[in-house]
Amino acid sequence: MVFHRGSIVVEINTARFDRKQAQIKYDPKNPDRVIEINGSKPLGNEEGVPGSMISSIKVRIGSKSLETPPAAFNHLYDHWSEFTLVYYNPASDALYIYITEDFEPNNYAACWVVQRGAYKQRLVYTP
Repeated sequence: MVFHRGSIVVEINTARFDRKQAQIKYDPKNPDRVIEINGSKPLGNEEGVPGSMISSIKVRIGSKSLETPPAAFNHLYDHWSEFTLVYYNPASDALYIYITEDFEPNNYAACWVVQRGAYKQRLVYTP
């Protein structure tokens, strides 16, 4: 998915989730429910094995380009763009990328911050 306005381009890419490359832990009381992938609680998947995952986030602001590190989108699965918002604040040269996923029980909201052409942080809220 690509967001483009003026000199700002944000590209959020997904890839198929490869269960062979992951260590998956299931709920002992409900063997169809995934409770951990590669040591962390998965976010975005309904309960089973995810079908997709965010594979990259690329940003271009004017002549500055960057790709966020893998840690910026680790453990975020099945992104279907329920709600995605990109906001640029020219006064602080900061770009905010917001997404939400409402697949219960692993729903979340995430915000990535890019400031002065550099990736700063990811914030994740889980209810």
